[in-house]
Parts: sequence; C-alpha cells; structure tokens
Amino acid sequence: HREAHRRGLARVDAGQPSRLTGRRLEMTALHASGREMPVELTITHLPDHGLFTAFIRDLTDQKRTEAALQRSQKLEVVGHLTGGIAHDFNNLLGIIAGNLELLQRSVAEDEKASKRVATALNSARRGADLTRRLLSFSRQDQGGEGKAACDVGETIVGMLEMLQRSLTRRIEVTTQVAQELWPTLINRSEFEDCLLNLAINARDAMPDGGMLVIEAGKVVITPEYRRVDPNLAAGDYVVVSVTDTGTGIPGDILDRIFEPFFTTKERGKGTGLGLSMAYGFAKRSGGHLRVYSEMGVGTTFRLYLPRLAGAVEVPMAVEEVRLPRGSETILVVDDEPHLAEIAGEFLKELGYSTIVCTDPLEALGVLEQRDDIDLLFTDVVMPRGIDGFTLEHRARDLGRRCRVVFTSGFTGYAHNRPGEASVLHRHLLIKPYGKAELARLVRDVLDDPEETDRP
Repeated sequence: HREAHRRGLARVDAGQPSRLTGRRLEMTALHASGREMPVELTITHLPDHGLFTAFIRDLTDQKRTEAALQRSQKLEVVGHLTGGIAHDFNNLLGIIAGNLELLQRSVAEDEKASKRVATALNSARRGADLTRRLLSFSRQDQGGEGKAACDVGETIVGMLEMLQRSLTRRIEVTTQVAQELWPTLINRSEFEDCLLNLAINARDAMPDGGMLVIEAGKVVITPEYRRVDPNLAAGDYVVVSVTDTGTGIPGDILDRIFEPFFTTKERGKGTGLGLSMAYGFAKRSGGHLRVYSEMGVGTTFRLYLPRLAGAVEVPMAVEEVRLPRGSETILVVDDEPHLAEIAGEFLKELGYSTIVCTDPLEALGVLEQRDDIDLLFTDVVMPRGIDGFTLEHRARDLGRRCRVVFTSGFTGYAHNRPGEASVLHRHLLIKPYGKAELARLVRDVLDDPEETDRP
C-alpha cells in the first residue's frame, strides 16, 4: 500500500487531479494498540510549497453515539408501529368480545354452544390483554398518567414475598437497598410489573436454580458517562439492578432483546413482551434500561429512574477540579476495547501513568515484565480462562504488590466465587462509571493504610 500512496502523491504533485484532496473521507485506521478504529481523513495540497497536510480525527465516540441513537430510534419506530396495530386490533377485539357476550346470553340453554362461545370469549380477552401490553410498550411519552412520587426501595421490599412466590424454590432471592434513596416520579404499578418481568426473565435463565439479586442505589450521571452510553442524560438517578446467575445472553442478540415478540424461548413458553414492556416503562419514566451479560455467568439489567425534581438533598455531584489525582502507574485491563480506552484516558487526565490492555494474557505479560505497577484496574469477566480474580492471583504469584480495583457490569459474579465476594464488594466499580467514581475509588484504594501490599 505504501508504494501506491507514493505513486498517488507523485501524480498530485505533478499537477494531476485527485479524488482524495479537499474532501472528508471516512476510513478505518490502525490504532497503536493494534485494534482498528474509524477515522476521518482530510488531505490538502499546498502546491506552492510542495507540501501536503493531512488531518486525522478519531470517530470512535461519534460512531458509538450514532449506533446507540440508531438502536433507540429503531425501538421507537417499532413502538409506533406496534402501537398503531395494537390500537386497531383492540377495537376489533372489542367488537368480537361484545358480540360474543350478547351471543352468550342467547345460547345459554344450549350447553355445547355455550362452551364454544365461552372459549371464543376467553380467547378474545387474552388477545385484549396482549394488545394492552403492546400499547404499554408503544407509549413512549413521559406524561403524568398514573405517576406519583415513589420510594423505590420501599416498593422493592414490599414486593419481595410476591417475587419469591413467582420463582422456583431453587432460586435464592436477596435484596440490597441503599438508605435514603431519592424519590422518583413514576407509575408504581408499572414499576412493579417491570420488576416482576425482569425477575421472571431471570428465572427462565436459571432452569437449574441460582441466585437473583435485586439492588437499589443512587448514582450521578456525569457527561463522561455519556461516552459509554449516550442514551443516559446527565443528572441524578435511582438505579435498580436485577442480577441473575443464569445462562447469559449471546452478544449477537443483545441489541434485539427489547423488541416486541423477540424471544429465544420455545413456542408457547413466552410472548416476547416482558422485556419490551420493561424498556417502555423506563422510557416513559424519563430513564433508561441497560443490560450487561456474560455467557455462562449471568445477566444484570440496570434500570435508571430520574430523581424527582425538587427533592432536597446535598448534591452528590463532584466538581472536576476537586477530583483526587495521582502519579502512580496503573495497568488497565478490559476485553472491551472502547471501555479500556476510556478508562485509560480518564486516568491519564487525572495524572496517572497508564498501560492499557484488552487481553488478559497481554496484561499477564506486562505483569511478568514490569514490577512498577502500583494498581491493577481489571474487568472481572474476561475470556481465555483468565478472569479478574485469576489475574490478581497470577500477579501475587509473580510477587507483584500492586493494589487491585475490579470493574464489572455484572454484579452477581461474586456469588459464583464465594471466597472473592468480600474483596469484590470493597473494590468494585460498577459499569458504566464516570471519571469521578473512578478517581475516588482508585485514590481510596491507593491511600488505604489497611490495604496490604502482600505478595
């Protein structure tokens, strides 16, 4: 390719026209780490000086935002389409059900005919219930219908007994609700339906039993968060997480799980509307629903509900100038290249020296070659048979005394590794995270005198 570039430059330098100069070209470039990245290239010819100028702009964040917007718009279009169909179908069902009820009285003395009418009427009512759920998904407005100030934590605790009855005895249900949650403005009944749908989805993912963990806490979404998920507006949120230790969701269908009628279950085992209803509730509430899943490990659904405007409390937001900084060397490990890159950028902006790896084997190689790593910041669930815990143990075997901070979007992983649970809960940064959360936890772990630098 280099010889072709030289020939092309020579032609332009000789005064021949070129399709490349003076235009903005999108192409794929090779990052220093070896991964491919989308870029915009602009080439300008300065013939009087015999020079060419080239400007290259990284489009990674832009493309990620565009992809998230496309997924959101796709679901919005599907919502409008299903809503229109469901509305018309509901009217037809109303006519059918009404006439069947009238007919039911006319054939009351004919036992055989009565049974047939009753069967048809029950089917019409089931159809009406189905269209009601479709209409629920399609209502994307954030109006005040049925909304009131709600204590999400209290609602979760009140639902615990019902949730346990809805699941099998082989599934252990635990809750972790933070104190003094902010109030939210939501339809409480719809929130209960949403939580029940997520719990039932988790149950179906654990046919042999497992653990279901429901958590509620507070989070401040900063502008940095939006680089990870542009669907989340900056602000204060109550976050409800539903985590299972089930089979996980394949990566190739993650973008489709909120579509109405999309299901991987056997015919007759589900309508494919549970998750779409949960997504619709999140959007109507002005929030968002994210999913994080690892095959063979489990899944976490994270429901973001905006804090009720006017709720008085000392702001949690941390100003950029107050963020704790440092100069230590940090090894960042995450098999998702974009997240690894963002974490590395955050830490560099905070003054740290960083080494970014997207492969646990590559990170192990760095640990073998260097003994100046002060902190290992690693994803928990990774491929190649080396998870975050294993990477930490390998570092200890090598005699490395670095501190460790874990990150994961799947909060239930420690339940499969009971011996690691206490360490994970103390040093876990939940995805997605902003610079403020990363800065505080990293500095806390580095400065904690009780943290042992044990080999």
